[in-house]
Amino acid sequence: MKNLISRFLLVLAVLLLALAPVDGFARAGSTSGGSMSMGSRGSRTYQSVPSAPTASPIQRSVTPPPSYQTNPSYAPSAPVAPAYPQSGWHPFWSGLAGGFLGGSLAHMLFGSSMGYGYGGMGFSPMGSMLGGLFQLLLMFGIGYWIYKVFFRNGPRAGRTYTSEPMFQTQPQMQTQSTASIGAPFAPTGDDISAFRDLLVNIQVAWGKADLTHLRQYVTPEILQYFNEALSNNSSRGLANIIRDVVVVSCDVLEAWTEYDLDYVTARMKWSAVDFMARLDREPAAADYVASGDSQRAEGAEEIWTFARAHGGGHWLLSAIQQVG
Repeated sequence: MKNLISRFLLVLAVLLLALAPVDGFARAGSTSGGSMSMGSRGSRTYQSVPSAPTASPIQRSVTPPPSYQTNPSYAPSAPVAPAYPQSGWHPFWSGLAGGFLGGSLAHMLFGSSMGYGYGGMGFSPMGSMLGGLFQLLLMFGIGYWIYKVFFRNGPRAGRTYTSEPMFQTQPQMQTQSTASIGAPFAPTGDDISAFRDLLVNIQVAWGKADLTHLRQYVTPEILQYFNEALSNNSSRGLANIIRDVVVVSCDVLEAWTEYDLDYVTARMKWSAVDFMARLDREPAAADYVASGDSQRAEGAEEIWTFARAHGGGHWLLSAIQQVG
């Protein structure tokens, strides 16, 4: 019973993290303030970053927290395997699932801002509410199915497993799984250049609210967070303008491989003109700048984690951590 409750709480926590608002993250760089730490670092998502004691821990991620966090008395000495190899959770696509759930639930609970029901069809308020309840029940059914398929991996009631080879081979499989986590590797000069280019490209695309180009540089999870933050800015009549980006340094803090992904966490320092502007004002207007300095570049520092397919492929931004 305790195991069932723990798994239910784990699923609930992941959904709450995926649906959490991003009001605190409405700007791209720490020079603007108000940012949060978010994203996925594989099995190290909730671990501290070496040589970066002031790095803020991840506050929002689709990666489920390790099960031992729900039980403070248990602290494993070895790195905990990430949940996605067993459950299908993966930082390259899990952001899409979180965005789908968030958008669907918000739509069902609050309706469309254009006055239409789900799917663009007009309904009366009562019909819309009943339709929303039906959709909510449907989503709960889908969620329960996902839970049974991906999370409820314990032995099923009514079956007995007495085959001796099964118990003999299971420890070997666990040993191989643990050994495949956290293998270090050394990033090349080309990798460092790619990280520096990514920082510039992401900052420039963010400053233009260009999701099409951001999609090329970040994981789906980070893209979802960026999309929500940019929408939040627009709803407030604001835009985060960033220009004249210059990379100061890119220092690798840790690099490792787990399963089919390579990860690199680096301390990124740069300078840029970074300010908030009012969308309903012309650049020449006296009150065009809502906050920040539109004339002077300021320094910024964050901890970025990049991920790619093991052994090759393009690097993508997978996590951002603020520096206190």
